[in-house]
Amino acid sequence: MRFLIVSHSWFVSSNGFTVDEVEADDMKHAKLLAAERQCDLDDTFNKTRSKVIQIADNEHLAPRRLTLWERITGRLSYTDA
Repeated sequence: MRFLIVSHSWFVSSNGFTVDEVEADDMKHAKLLAAERQCDLDDTFNKTRSKVIQIADNEHLAPRRLTLWERITGRLSYTDA
């Protein structure tokens, strides 16, 4: 299964979002991968939070940044182009 890990880091102010695509057996395994990445980025002053979003195997994402709404809800919005 494919998942997106959307991470937000801040050190006094926002450092922005990073999006990584990972392969995992299930949502639990994907959340463990997200937690590992979060532990790597966290330190005394830099804090990170992550959201895991599942992607269907037949879904093809357009090369674009996720919207704020997609980051908050964990759901992708589709538009007809």
